[in-house]
Amino acid sequence: MKKVLVFLLVAVLIIPCFSLFTSAADLTNVAELKPYTTDIGTGTPGYGMPAEGEDQNGGYGDGIDGVRQRLTDGVIGGGADGGGYGIIGAQSTTQAIYVIDLGSVVNGILKLNMDMYSNSGWGIGDGISVEYALSTDGTTYTTVGTVLIADAVDKSAEGWTAYDYILELSSAKSARYVKMTATATNYVWSTEMQVFADETIVAESEAESTDESVAESVAESTAASTDDTSSVAETGDDSQSYIIYAGIIVISALCVIAVARKRIAQ
Repeated sequence: MKKVLVFLLVAVLIIPCFSLFTSAADLTNVAELKPYTTDIGTGTPGYGMPAEGEDQNGGYGDGIDGVRQRLTDGVIGGGADGGGYGIIGAQSTTQAIYVIDLGSVVNGILKLNMDMYSNSGWGIGDGISVEYALSTDGTTYTTVGTVLIADAVDKSAEGWTAYDYILELSSAKSARYVKMTATATNYVWSTEMQVFADETIVAESEAESTDESVAESVAESTAASTDDTSSVAETGDDSQSYIIYAGIIVISALCVIAVARKRIAQ
């Protein structure tokens, strides 16, 4: 029994230390190719959609309720792509509310982005803001931030004014549904919506759950062992106990040193 307890205790101490030496994975756009709904309020339904018999890949509209789904197709426009067919998914409205369904709850969400374009020569006014909200059930949403054009990242080029309305989150979030509320002067003129998650954080989150389960097992086993032997005097085990405790202390010290070195390096 003691050997089992030693193994479990060492596992609890060592597993968290491994995360100190793993490099963070690149952020992944988990919204790519995911479906979304669109609410344009009193805007013009079907704006910019090709007429029947015309090239259905043409036009700048995203269709009624975003039927073309251009804003999660992975085709991200550059600063000069405001006039690009097959890239822009526009709505004739001052506000469009998009809800992306990621398919399942995604952990480790750290960054959100939606771009918007304007061009006075085309009669397209400036974007104003993008508000971001997250939900795990599609009913209750928590607003995590709003990005104004003054705080957006400028990527304008060749007569087009273009901004990425990037929101960096201070801590990782979990969500299945991501709501982006875009407000503009007269058109929501965009190429892509993005939701970035760190898959390393997802893995660490699962590891933490495993650690908690192991810790609970250790506590239960320890309690059971104590109950079984409470009426029996221990003899000849002192030296073995000291070795166990010494090992735990050494491992703990190594973890502390590793954490300290990592913080100094940062």
